[in-house]
Amino acid sequence: MTTSFDSELFHISTSVREILADVNKRPQFAPDEILQAVLAYPQAGGKAMRPALLTWVSRALGGLEAPALCAGAAVELYHTYTLVHDDVIDRDPLRRGKPSIHIRMEEIGRKKYGLNEEATHYGLSMAILAGDCLQCWAIELLASLSDIDVDPYITLQLVRRLQGLTGPAIVAGEAYDIQLPFRAVD
Repeated sequence: MTTSFDSELFHISTSVREILADVNKRPQFAPDEILQAVLAYPQAGGKAMRPALLTWVSRALGGLEAPALCAGAAVELYHTYTLVHDDVIDRDPLRRGKPSIHIRMEEIGRKKYGLNEEATHYGLSMAILAGDCLQCWAIELLASLSDIDVDPYITLQLVRRLQGLTGPAIVAGEAYDIQLPFRAVD
């Protein structure tokens, strides 16, 4: 028997997947390899804990579910963008037991374009661009909240916090992670 928590989490996860699968709710990404890379991690699923927490808090504060789910999907995309870039920075070949985006793109470069030494650069470059596209999509979803009757001021504040506070904090964390092996121990 599933618990109320499990069924609620399943509902939110399903709703977020529907938002991300809706071609009308995403920018036009091209070429096709970029679109494949952008969709790879979101289509792999996940528990959707970030969207669930956002939805539950919104509900507790009297907010509507539809905007909370859309904002939750945006947060999930933003997080996914950081994962793609983190895999490139850390040279991680796997994400959730499957090839990371840069490895997938490297393989496409080898198979589709016959690349050899250039395949690694191709894979890394395409993964970075895919991460950038995920970030763009996240901001687009947040900006679209005004279209579903969310106060434009609130929408702007969400974008500002994500881009102006969270983004730089993530970059700083990654930069410190890169620098750590090279820093002198006091």
